[in-house]
This record gives sequence, C-alpha cells and structure tokens, in this order.
Amino acid sequence: MFVFIYMTFSSGFNDFVEQEETKHVAMVKQQLIELYSELGSWQPITQNTQLWRSIVEPQKNQ
Repeated sequence: MFVFIYMTFSSGFNDFVEQEETKHVAMVKQQLIELYSELGSWQPITQNTQLWRSIVEPQKNQ
C-alpha cells in the first residue's frame, strides 16, 4: 500500500514540476524574443549578469 501511495504522489509531483518548467521556459523564451526584438542583439545579455538572471531565474511571486 505504501508503495502505491508513494508512486502516485511521485508521479503527480513529477507532472507538476514538468508543467511548471514548461511554463517557465515559455516565459523565458518570450522575454528573450522581446529583448532581441527591441535591441537587435544579444550583447546586453552577455555583458550584464543581472539582466540575464532577471530573465532566466523563476520569479518568486508567481
């Protein structure tokens, strides 16, 4: 019984994590598209670690 409960929880949790990662990647992709459209270059990202992190790190308030 414990194994069944563990496997069910594990599967559900893995599905949740996968969904959240998919949403995060989509958001990052959109932000990168917008940034490149505005600036026409990746140069600002390569020279600004804080800018890169602000784009790729998950937001805590989501």
